[in-house]
Amino acid sequence: MSGTDGLSNHIRKYLLDKTNYTCEIPGCGCNFINPYTGLSILQIHHIAVLCFF
Repeated sequence: MSGTDGLSNHIRKYLLDKTNYTCEIPGCGCNFINPYTGLSILQIHHIAVLCFF
């Protein structure tokens, strides 16, 4: 099963668990849980990295 962004729910949970449900942007540290849904408000984004060989 996947979310609206196509990311597997298992991968989403793994990534959020790995970061302790905390934003990794330097200086942010947001880790709020929505009180109505009980879900993290964080979104997972892919960062494209250019590699030149």
